[in-house]
Amino acid sequence: MKRIISFFAAVFILVSALSCAVFASQLTTDAKFEDGFSNDSGKLCVTVTNDSGYETLADVTISLTLPEGASVNDASANLGEILPGESASKDFMLNFAAPSIFEQYKFIFIFGGIAFALLIAIAFVLLRRSRRGAAIVLAVAMLPAVVVSSRAVVMRKQDFELTHDGKKYSVSILVTAEKADGADSAIDETQFGQNGDAAPSRPLKSTRPTDPNEDYNTPKVARGRIKEGAGPLTENGIYIGTNEFMFLGEETDYISGESILSDKAISHIAERLVSIDEWAKEHGIDFYLLICPNKSTVYADYVPDKVKKADVTSRDLLVAYLEKNTSVKYVDSTDAVIAARERFGDELFFKYDTHWTQHAGHAAYWELMKKICADHPEAKAYPAGMFNVTEYETYMKDNAYYLGYYDEFTDFGPVYSLKVGPEATMTENGGGSSHGQFRFCNHWETGFREDLKFVCFESVNPDAPGAYILRDSFSIAMFPFLKESFSTSAFDWSYSCKADDILSRGAKVLVLEVVERSLGELASARVTE
Repeated sequence: MKRIISFFAAVFILVSALSCAVFASQLTTDAKFEDGFSNDSGKLCVTVTNDSGYETLADVTISLTLPEGASVNDASANLGEILPGESASKDFMLNFAAPSIFEQYKFIFIFGGIAFALLIAIAFVLLRRSRRGAAIVLAVAMLPAVVVSSRAVVMRKQDFELTHDGKKYSVSILVTAEKADGADSAIDETQFGQNGDAAPSRPLKSTRPTDPNEDYNTPKVARGRIKEGAGPLTENGIYIGTNEFMFLGEETDYISGESILSDKAISHIAERLVSIDEWAKEHGIDFYLLICPNKSTVYADYVPDKVKKADVTSRDLLVAYLEKNTSVKYVDSTDAVIAARERFGDELFFKYDTHWTQHAGHAAYWELMKKICADHPEAKAYPAGMFNVTEYETYMKDNAYYLGYYDEFTDFGPVYSLKVGPEATMTENGGGSSHGQFRFCNHWETGFREDLKFVCFESVNPDAPGAYILRDSFSIAMFPFLKESFSTSAFDWSYSCKADDILSRGAKVLVLEVVERSLGELASARVTE
């Protein structure tokens, strides 16, 4: 009987420990003091990241234990639900002038431990009378471990040493969460038809050598002028911002309001979009407009101060007009991409280019798929946790290209590739032309390259709807995700197309993706018979 008791006790401890250890690995916690507070009080920003591959975490709670010398009005906060690969933050206002000690009491664990000890003691007493009675009591003693495992509680405690006003403070942060209930909250890779090895990770830049004598390496301005705050430089109106971020004139004109669309232009664009939407509805197709933010919008604080920021932009005007006067389904990904700065910092856009990286591309993709999946539950939305991410040198340096210093500047960006393949295969290649910096983009062994004007894919999700995507160059960063989400997908580098191009491919989803500085070009958007 002693062996039975030892066995159950060991299993209880092991299961409980494994439950906490496994689920704790799904959370990453970061904490830092934010700048701009007085000597007496400050803001502590705590960020929690869901690093699980597929699980949505619900009821995520932060609890602080502060040392003597610091106090806070509310030492806990509920962040709600965090999707796979995403983050949520909470700012705690700390007071250093009125020190206090906060203690956390683990009543559940204390009483649980006492109850377990009592049950073991009772088991020993019953052992002398009936072995069956002891076994029953031990089985009851195992219930806490079963509950821990079945509830799938995520828990992580981390200690941080933070410095304020020359003093060091040890802050203990406890984060708890639970796996969200419901079939849709827990993502199983079998839902996606993914059952193979990891997909290959392909470099961004090809091995094709550059030419030091070409125009893109012929300086247009003196090297010394390329410094923070400079601009406009060259006929492209390039500005040099914080952290070497370069901004194209089109972006600065947009953010300053110099190129703002008139009411008449907004109305005309809306008419075009309504026309596409009506055509789509007549053919049983759902139409979605996806607006992607400019680099100068996401990193407005990096744009030189000499560029004045307008209170209203063309995007604001168009979105407000569509909301009030049409039923066009639109997705403005701006807020989602800006929120991603909390996790990715300066890695959402390439420093020397106007384009965003796949980090930002996934943030916009996720916003789009939430709306599409509401209409088409059979479509597949891939969370960031289902991808491996590898950093590669990028060919995307268009601002440096225009300045004539293409080779002098080097930047890197993320490449997302499925952890569990196979990936979608290319079925059509409409060709393209290697122009500008695109001549240095990587060519896949399948024949795909990022400058293709038209390309189609077939995924391993046959039950998902087909999609036709009218687009510009910003969709390049969403290719790794969109091509997997639909049974078939066609990417057309244009804002207009022929009706038969969509109908012949059986598309049930039509997406028009546009970066906000190009909103004026939607005046020519159409589907022609």
